Order: sequence, then C-alpha cells, then structure tokens
Amino acid sequence: MIKIDFQEKDIEDYLCNKNNLTKWFEDLIVIKRQFKIFDFYIDILAYHKLFKKFFIIELKKDELNSDTLAQVLRYKKCLECKYLNKKFKILLIGKNLNYNLLYLVRDFNSINESIIEDEDIFYQLYNYTFEHGINFNWICTQQQKIYEMLDDVFVESDTKRFLIPFEKHNNLKKEG
Repeated sequence: MIKIDFQEKDIEDYLCNKNNLTKWFEDLIVIKRQFKIFDFYIDILAYHKLFKKFFIIELKKDELNSDTLAQVLRYKKCLECKYLNKKFKILLIGKNLNYNLLYLVRDFNSINESIIEDEDIFYQLYNYTFEHGINFNWICTQQQKIYEMLDDVFVESDTKRFLIPFEKHNNLKKEG
C-alpha cells in the first residue's frame, strides 16, 4: 500500500491558489499568506466580504488542539496591538477537533450575521483522499458524534456548543 502524505504548506498552497479559499469558504478572500507580525507568521490573513471582518486562518495537518488555540490567540493579540482600530476573527482548519476545544470554538458552517459579532473563534475540518484531494464539505466521524450528542441535548443551534453534559463526552478523543 502506498501512503500519501502532505504538509500544512500543501493545504495553504491549495487554499491560496485559484480562489479555492472563496470556493470552500464563501465570501472569504486571501489578503496575504505567511503574514509576518512581530516574530510570528500567520498562515493566511483573509477578509470576509459580507461581514467586513478580518480572519486569521491557522492550518494544521492533523488535530486542532489547545496549543493551536494558544498560538493563534498570540497572533490575534499582536495584530490588535499593531492595528488598534481593527478586530480579527479566527478560523482554525485541521483534520480533527480535540475534545478540549468543544466549548471554545464554533463550526464555520454556522456563521451568520447574528453570531459574527459575538464569536471570535471558528473551525473547519477537512478530509483528504487520493481520488478527490482536499475536501472541506464533509463531516468526519468525530464531528458527526458531536452533532448527534448536541442534537440529543439541545433544540436551538445557537446554544448547542455551551452546555454539553460531561457524560456525553466519553467517546471523544481527549488530550493526553
């Protein structure tokens, strides 16, 4: 069996070429890739045309975890210090979402006018297959379990991510 491997740079290349970012993430346009702020490099700095918001996009080949969140919050703080009159939202892109981030991030597919002002941190998971390449229009098994658990507990989607009973998390991957 042949193992196909790729790097974060490959995902970045794909999203920044031929308007693929806008293809998968409607109304997001690339401003700059590898944007330097002080001693840090942001994978992609983007702008959401509809909501008129800047997005810091952090790419991870595998799991989005608390280290990823800490890293991108440093970027956000640096940007907001340098550009005082600008506010920045965060979009984390990775293959899996760690258990510890469930309470802190919102699925990018849920973005709308009523939540864009209140929420700062969004995520999107991707899948990669040899036949189809990178795909952002899918729900992984872990994400499906999250949705099913939330559907069992809540009726309104805007409150789903906040109050999940701890017992429901037993089948999700925990940071170790």
